[in-house]
Amino acid sequence: MNQVYWLILVVLIHAKILCHAQGITVTKYNTVRIIRTKTVSTTTHFTTSRTIVYRTASGTFTEQVSTKPTATDPDFKTEILDVHNSLRKKHQVSSLVWAPELASRAQNFANSYVCNGQLEHSKLPYGENLALGYNTTSAVLAWYNEVKLYDFNNPQFAANTGHFTQLVWKNTSKLGCAFIRCGQYYGQYTVCEYDPPGNVIGKFSENVLPEK
Repeated sequence: MNQVYWLILVVLIHAKILCHAQGITVTKYNTVRIIRTKTVSTTTHFTTSRTIVYRTASGTFTEQVSTKPTATDPDFKTEILDVHNSLRKKHQVSSLVWAPELASRAQNFANSYVCNGQLEHSKLPYGENLALGYNTTSAVLAWYNEVKLYDFNNPQFAANTGHFTQLVWKNTSKLGCAFIRCGQYYGQYTVCEYDPPGNVIGKFSENVLPEK
């Protein structure tokens, strides 16, 4: 069943596909929006539900990777961890600690990306947020910006707030992220892994807290 959403004055086309995870019927949502000729994407993955958001130009295009780190860039680590924790602090939850193992796994997964504008999740056993077309801070802020759509009076999973809820999930304690840079068309591809994973069905009221 198709539904129409208005988000930032842009019409989003919403398609729903049923799938199964951990014996629970859950929903996979794909959202597509046209932004001139540039493709930027964000996506999130979690234990019992999955949200994928594509903002894409029509057609497909593959470009060469321009930067593919083999180890965590220290400036990237500091920036993305600090942005996460500054946003989590607003929601009365503890800071994440950097987990080198998660970062290494995130980097291995990021390095497999072919810069074609299509996003697919890893099969890692963590919560996972992906972004394409954003720089480091902007990727995290784009995930967090879904707070505007989250209903704290009715705490539950929603397709258009899954990035935000994973980011501020109280029970998550570890973070590991990585990136590669595509060319000028797609820009930076960012992967963040969260442990323990968030967005667990039935646990939203105790893990997604309002701002102080």
